[in-house]
Amino acid sequence: MELMDKACSVKERILSIDALRGFDMFWLIGGNELGRSIFQVYNHPVTVAISNQFSHSQWRGFHLEDFIFPLFLFIVGLVLPFSMAKHIQTNERPVRLYLHIFKRTAILFVLGMLAGGLLLKFEVRWVGVLQRIAVCYIIAAILFLHTGWRTQAFIAAGILIVSWPMMTMLNMPGYDCIYLDKAFLKAMPKVAETGIWIMSVPSTLFGVLAGHWLRSNNSGNRKSLCLAMGGMIFILIALALDRAGYLVVFRAWTGSFVMLTAGLSMVLLSIFYWIIDVKCYRKWAAFFVVIGTNAILAYWLRRSSIIDFQSIANFFVLGFATRCGIFEPMVLAIGFTAVQWLLLYFLYRHKIFLKA
Repeated sequence: MELMDKACSVKERILSIDALRGFDMFWLIGGNELGRSIFQVYNHPVTVAISNQFSHSQWRGFHLEDFIFPLFLFIVGLVLPFSMAKHIQTNERPVRLYLHIFKRTAILFVLGMLAGGLLLKFEVRWVGVLQRIAVCYIIAAILFLHTGWRTQAFIAAGILIVSWPMMTMLNMPGYDCIYLDKAFLKAMPKVAETGIWIMSVPSTLFGVLAGHWLRSNNSGNRKSLCLAMGGMIFILIALALDRAGYLVVFRAWTGSFVMLTAGLSMVLLSIFYWIIDVKCYRKWAAFFVVIGTNAILAYWLRRSSIIDFQSIANFFVLGFATRCGIFEPMVLAIGFTAVQWLLLYFLYRHKIFLKA
C-alpha cells in the first residue's frame, strides 16, 4: 500500500486518525462477533467475561461495546478542524462552506433512513446512529466556524454541568433509582431520546478540541503526552462522578459516561498518534486504514444488510469451519469479517470513498 510507505517528513493527512477510525469500525463489522465467539471455544469465567464485553451493558457499568459509538463521535469532531481548515484557507465563501456542511448532514441523514428501511416499509425510523452523527456534525461544524476553542470547551462543559442535577434527580435515597430511570426512558422515549442526542454533542466537541490540539505547533511527543494526560484526568473525573451518584450509563448517555468515553478516546488517540505519526510505525496500521477511509460505507453496508456478507463468507469457509470443531464460530466470524474487509480493500485500491 503506497500510503503506508510515504516518508513521515512529508506534510500529509494524519494517518493515525484514519487508523483509529478503522480500529473503531472493525469491532462493528465483525470484531465483536469474533470476541463473542471466544467463550464458545473455551467456556471459562474469563472467556465469558471477555465475550460479555462485546454486548452493551444493561445499565450501570461499562463494556467495550459501549465505547464504539462515542469513539466514532469523538473522531467526527476530531477531523473537523482539519477538514474545515482546508476550506477556510482557500478563502471559500461562507455560503459554500454552509452548503458543504448541509450536504454532508443530508447525506448522513438519508443514509441513516435508508439503513432503517426507508425503501422497504412505510414506517421510517427517523432516529438512528447516522442521524445522530449528522446532528452532532452540523452543530459541531457551525460552532467551529463561529467560535473559538475556549467557547467550544465552555459549551461542552456547560451541557455536562446542566445535565448533572437533571440526570441524578431520580437517584433518590430509598427508591430503586435504576427502575425509575428505566421507567422514565420507557414512559417518555422522545424526551429521553432528545436528551441523549443533546448529551452526544459534548462527545463530538471534545473531539473538536483534540483536533485543535493536534493542529497546534507543539511537538508530536508533547501532543501525545498531553492527550494521554488529559484523557486520564477525564477518566478519573468520570469514575469520581460515578461514585458520587452520577452513574456511568450508556443507555442514558450520562455526563459521566461522556467523560469516561472522551477520556478513553483521548488516551487511544495519543497512542495511535504517537506510534503512527510521531514514531512512523505505519505498516501495521494498513489493515485499519482500509476500514477507516470508508468507515461510513462500512457501517451502512453492515447495518442495512443490503449485502449478505454472512452467506458469502459461508460459501467460502463453512465447509472448512465445520471441520474445525469448537473453533467453528471463530472461523465463521473471521470469514465474515474478511469478506467485508476485502470489499473495502478493493474500494481503497481503486480510490472509491463515500464522502459523508
